[in-house]
Amino acid sequence: MADWQSLIPLVAAQIVRIENHGGWGTGFIVDGDQENHARTIATAHHVLEGYSPDSIVLTTADGRDFPLVGERHKFLVARMNGLDASTLILVHPDFTHIPMPSVPLLSRNEIPLSVGAEIGWLGYPHIAPGQLCFFSGRLSAVMSGDHFLVDGTAIHGVSGGPAFCITPHGPRIVGSITAYLPNLFKDETTTKT
Repeated sequence: MADWQSLIPLVAAQIVRIENHGGWGTGFIVDGDQENHARTIATAHHVLEGYSPDSIVLTTADGRDFPLVGERHKFLVARMNGLDASTLILVHPDFTHIPMPSVPLLSRNEIPLSVGAEIGWLGYPHIAPGQLCFFSGRLSAVMSGDHFLVDGTAIHGVSGGPAFCITPHGPRIVGSITAYLPNLFKDETTTKT
């Protein structure tokens, strides 16, 4: 069983809450340039959908707010090939205080994830405003090389948060939470009296 308690603080340090038009989601720092005060943040595209330059506020895991307004802040949003995935590339003079990522992304050359593997994820659910919450589950299916079906909980606000696992090489981020797919099939059984 994974030692989540020791891993959570490492991943949490690179997580941000992304507020956009009054709602929010989660993102995580995947890269950066300390000298130029830049960070690259991954998230679900729908977290940033419909943004305007004055609508985004980032909150770091230690509670610092970074509104992305004014001339001191430069950012670019890039959607990834029509998927529900985006990156937010930011330059902010105060980013020297935001840590560089300590948990790397899982490389395609490392051990591939398979059905039954346990993963965890972190995010800021709407039912617990301001609280970074942990969830875990197991991979139920590998939908393609880049998509997984996970048996677990996803709540509004957790979208865009990092999914991570423990490998023989240490902890790795395997992707982000992008969708909740409820069971839409009704139970066909009926009770006759």
